[in-house]
Amino acid sequence: TSILWHVIKQASSDARLETYVPDRLEEGYGLNSEALLRFKEAGADLVISVDCGITAVDEVRAGRDAGLDIIITDHHNLRPDGQLPDANAIVHPGLPGSKYPSRELCGAGVAFKLACRFARTWCGSEDITSAMVQVLTDVLPLTALGVIADVMPLTGENRAIVQAGLQRMRNVDLPGLQALIHASGLDKDGVDSDAVGFRLAPRINAAGRMGHALNAVELFTSANGERAHEIASELNALNTTRQKTEKEILAQAIEMAEAAG
Repeated sequence: TSILWHVIKQASSDARLETYVPDRLEEGYGLNSEALLRFKEAGADLVISVDCGITAVDEVRAGRDAGLDIIITDHHNLRPDGQLPDANAIVHPGLPGSKYPSRELCGAGVAFKLACRFARTWCGSEDITSAMVQVLTDVLPLTALGVIADVMPLTGENRAIVQAGLQRMRNVDLPGLQALIHASGLDKDGVDSDAVGFRLAPRINAAGRMGHALNAVELFTSANGERAHEIASELNALNTTRQKTEKEILAQAIEMAEAAG
């Protein structure tokens, strides 16, 4: 979500652009019809999914019937019956008949590839502007973070993204990512795949598990200065709470197993 936000904002800084992350307890994962209808009522005309939607046949139909254009970006498995949602476009490395070589491209990687195509289309050429080159370079660390946090195989394009993204992370210009690195007790030169997997990613995931993932999206999009550090500190605290809760659950499970044995 943050990757596409930055590239679209580069194209048009005053674009009316809203992000939305479902509440996993109340709405579950992925697209839901009620949210799509609310978007339409609020004046939206285009919805782009990120890392979800490939099985949302009924939900996409409801959105299209309401007058929305919908673009699906996803990498998850298709429905067992092979039916695809009737979206305006589907960006997925494993569509039927696809010869795309990196079938295990992660969701953030799919969003990044769409961002690259958007940049070329916006610029009207394969040779994009220096500003677009800069923003695509700046979001490479987010894409690498997505690959590692999603525990995807580090092969093919995933590996290339991680290598390039970690190199760029040493000179990252995104205030939110800088704040998260600092809050995690790291310095930019020390960020490697282990640091991402065991220090940065758990703090991002804690937002969705113990709070709401919208905070993480804000951190990586519009937050800067004091607000960026505030959110990073909140994610730090949520991650500590998550660790404590997991230890308590494990202890209870062990106690129950021993009592049952």
